[in-house]
Amino acid sequence: MDFFAQTDFLWLAGFVLLSFTAQAMSGFGSVIIAVTLGSRFYPLEVLLPVLVPLDVIVNSYIVSRHRAHIDRPVLFKSIIPFMAIGLVIGFSVFFALQGEILEKLFGAFITLLCIRELGRLLRNPDGLTPLSTLRSRLFILGAGIFQGMFASGGPLLVYAASRLDLTKSVFRSTLCALWL
Repeated sequence: MDFFAQTDFLWLAGFVLLSFTAQAMSGFGSVIIAVTLGSRFYPLEVLLPVLVPLDVIVNSYIVSRHRAHIDRPVLFKSIIPFMAIGLVIGFSVFFALQGEILEKLFGAFITLLCIRELGRLLRNPDGLTPLSTLRSRLFILGAGIFQGMFASGGPLLVYAASRLDLTKSVFRSTLCALWL
């Protein structure tokens, strides 16, 4: 292994440590952070088969340790049905469009989400506004689509779930149960 390959691997290892620390603290973020930063060095086809099993291990630990905090009605009635439909759509898109176009879609998604959230913060810096049931379900469906395409549906799901008035421990445990 040459010097640059070793350096790339060390950068990726640092990104993975950072991203999974964020996951353990918040209940989300591991794959999206690692993919966003790691795609500079490795393609998605290399990253996802490594990151997804690591994500399963972290979520298994959190769910087993904090299972009492999982909000089962929210998980099974509000999130899983819409995420599952989106997941099927996302898998279909992933297998139809593999390669560089997926990386461009992922980058465009992250950019648009950041712009949208910065605009929201400028309009309403004091807090989150509740979503209608329809908008919430659409964001959760979109989260399923991006989960199927990139294993990174977290931003859209967190956007919807953060408006459900869950405590921090319930929020984290419920999301980790979903990712598991």
